[in-house]
Amino acid sequence: MTEEVIPNIVISWEEFCKKYEPIPNHIDHNASFDGFMFETFGDELLHVLKTLKEEHNTVWTIICEDPLMWIANGYWLVNRLGYVITRFPYLSNESITADRIKFVYDKKGNLIDSVEG
Repeated sequence: MTEEVIPNIVISWEEFCKKYEPIPNHIDHNASFDGFMFETFGDELLHVLKTLKEEHNTVWTIICEDPLMWIANGYWLVNRLGYVITRFPYLSNESITADRIKFVYDKKGNLIDSVEG
């Protein structure tokens, strides 16, 4: 039996916001990612886990593998920076990545820029 390969769909942050409509973080009004990121601990994580139970296809993970950062559909633990919850769900058979960002550092390791990549 052969395993079905699901192609990864890459979209921009703007396309992501338009199609899936991220829900603002109502717990922390100063949240990262334009106010949409939920943290990986405390009340914010509890809200993410509750949403995951009720509407699992609306939870996305912000993943960081220095120097890259992106948003992937689903609940992930490895290299997670935080979570985003959306109004509209992704399909179960979709693999979606939103807005790959590459960080640029100087020789001392200081962040000097980030570029879509």
